[in-house]
Amino acid sequence: MEHYRPLTKPEAVTLAVRFAEGAMKNWTPAADTRPQEAAAAAKAWLANPTRETAGAARVAWAAAECAARAAWAEVGVGVAVCAAADAAAEAARAAGAVRSWVARSGAARAAWAAGASDAAQCREIRDVIPNPFITDPA
Repeated sequence: MEHYRPLTKPEAVTLAVRFAEGAMKNWTPAADTRPQEAAAAAKAWLANPTRETAGAARVAWAAAECAARAAWAEVGVGVAVCAAADAAAEAARAAGAVRSWVARSGAARAAWAAGASDAAQCREIRDVIPNPFITDPA
């Protein structure tokens, strides 16, 4: 028997934020805070999911995307640095999404950009999404 349930928007945003925060350790341009602001905007939406926080997340997504594009264009910047900004932008994109499939796409892209290992991704996903087939033996 197959059981499938798409991620809810809060689950997708939570995963995107976790992956982005993991990648942010690679973000080195200290003067450019746009990726951190994008992750913070996504967290703000999680704490208070309103139109206002979603709008702020969309603005932060655009700014973090610009930071990522600037990093990709700069010679000598490592892939991990660029991917960190991408992951943060995708977290904000997920939070600002009007459609839930866009939020799920943002979570997937944040995971890819973060370069998380399969095992690490599985642990993060298990922390966020309960498995209905596993019961507590206690």
